[in-house]
Amino acid sequence: MGIRRYATIVIVGLIAAGGLVISAKKSELDPAARNKARHYYLSAARYEAEGKSAEGAELFRKAYEADSTYAEAALEYGVRRWGMPVGQLATPGERERSRRISRRFVDRYPGDLFPNLLYSNVMEQSGELEESISVLEGMLQHNAGNSDILQMLSGLYLDTDEPEKAMDALDKYARIEGEDQEYFVRKAGMRLALKDTLGALAEVQRMIDKNPKDPAGLAFRARMEAYFGKKDEALESFRQAEALCPPGGGGPIKMQIAEFYLNQEDSVNYDKKTYEALIADDLDFPVKRELLAFYLQGLVDNKGEWARGDRLFSVLLDQYPHEPELLSLSSRYSAAKKDYAKALEDIDYAIDLDHTQTSYWEQALMYAMLADDDKRSEEYFKNAIEKLENPSMAIYSIAGGTALMAERPERALEIYTEELNRFFPGQTPGEPMNMEALNKTLTADGVDRLAALYQEMGDAYFQLGDKPRTFQSYDNSLMLNNGSPLTLNNYAYFLVKDGKDMSEDTLRKADEMSKKAVTLAPDQPTYLDTRAWVLFRRGEYKEAKDVQLKALELLGEGAEASGEAEFNEHLGDILFMNHEPEEALDAWKRALKGNPDSELLQRKVKHKTFYYE
Repeated sequence: MGIRRYATIVIVGLIAAGGLVISAKKSELDPAARNKARHYYLSAARYEAEGKSAEGAELFRKAYEADSTYAEAALEYGVRRWGMPVGQLATPGERERSRRISRRFVDRYPGDLFPNLLYSNVMEQSGELEESISVLEGMLQHNAGNSDILQMLSGLYLDTDEPEKAMDALDKYARIEGEDQEYFVRKAGMRLALKDTLGALAEVQRMIDKNPKDPAGLAFRARMEAYFGKKDEALESFRQAEALCPPGGGGPIKMQIAEFYLNQEDSVNYDKKTYEALIADDLDFPVKRELLAFYLQGLVDNKGEWARGDRLFSVLLDQYPHEPELLSLSSRYSAAKKDYAKALEDIDYAIDLDHTQTSYWEQALMYAMLADDDKRSEEYFKNAIEKLENPSMAIYSIAGGTALMAERPERALEIYTEELNRFFPGQTPGEPMNMEALNKTLTADGVDRLAALYQEMGDAYFQLGDKPRTFQSYDNSLMLNNGSPLTLNNYAYFLVKDGKDMSEDTLRKADEMSKKAVTLAPDQPTYLDTRAWVLFRRGEYKEAKDVQLKALELLGEGAEASGEAEFNEHLGDILFMNHEPEEALDAWKRALKGNPDSELLQRKVKHKTFYYE
């Protein structure tokens, strides 16, 4: 397809939308037909101007059918037929008919600029490049000095592998607009398309000679030298370009040098130049934001490099003290370091600057959860609901989850119920789903959230000891998504967690769910722990031991004390039933270190025997 052009003219509005109607030849039909067509046409233009494209398209069709000699209507109707993806309009024959209809205007008014540009653009976007070129060449005969047409033709000639014609059109463009930087870049690209390496480098040198104090020319030469594999020459050209930049500036050049080092897998120099680019004062913030996000990910992945990130944010926050997006990034960075106090401080400031960003409230709630600050989470939730026009489901989910972690299931249920009523009206917490109401309100995007919401409500009911509503909530969740390993795992665990005597149906149900959860996520230690406990409850002690040992292995060192304590307690129970009392006692002792307040564990250790909860 050749080298893609560097710029293209895109028609962003139809000439009809502005109310302009180009005069047409006298209709071959009666005046009534033309008047009817004109009425449809003007109405269509009004609808288009109001953003009602579907209504406009239909009226353009009626205008054309009322008077097929009405060239303006033919153009508007014809180009719209190209965009119809269904039925016979997508067949080659119908596409050709669409082209013929639209072409009536082009043939009648080859010099009219904007309508013909519209048609040319539609042809180009549809892959009809030769037709697009034909229209532009016809237009050029009537608009010989139009540099936009020459620029578009140059790009299309490249796309059709005609670089000589492309260069000729580009040279004509330059005689009108002058030899600017874009001209030299495009010309060098065309030389490359002709495999003229020396010619391409010569064009770059002409660009440098024309503006010897502009570092962009040297930087472009460096990129081209790197493309040819001349790494040392490229690095020297980059250094010359950087030397031309003013003190404290040169951000765009430094970014290019950083990319060069990245391609050379030189992480040390890549890091150095990226840092310099980020603190440069001539790089726009949106560019810095994208670069910063990528750079920070490297710091997070390589932990222990926090000092560089700290210095970087210190400089950037001095440069952009009132930029909420930077504060949001800073809060994410602090959270990655587990400095939740700083994360909350930064996101608070970001919210003060722009309280309409839902993502900022979600961040704040998440950091409050991670900081175990239930009170602060409650404040964020209430303020978010009050200040946001359309609070997200995530806001309810995080706030409810924080309340659950704080062992406030009643409050969690209040939050979840508010979400249920807001987004899924007609449902009653703890009861079977109202399918009739769901059929009216549930969208594809809402299915996953509703499934998760019912699971979270089930967790709250379980904390309250309300097993009927727990299991009903989980049944609802699985009806919506029976492939969620988390839901399957939790449901299975809740079924067998308490009590010594359980029915065969309950054990079978728990067994099927835990087995499926482990199949879906075989390396998740929590699911393996549940699987082992289900096997334990079924009396399959040897199999339970093997699974529990694997769960502890996957949990690894450094796991949270409470999680490791529960795993070790289960292991001790399983070992005891496998007639390994000494090993069981060791496991219970390890569990007691992580959960010293457990009376049940204290009894097991004291009496060296197993007790059911």
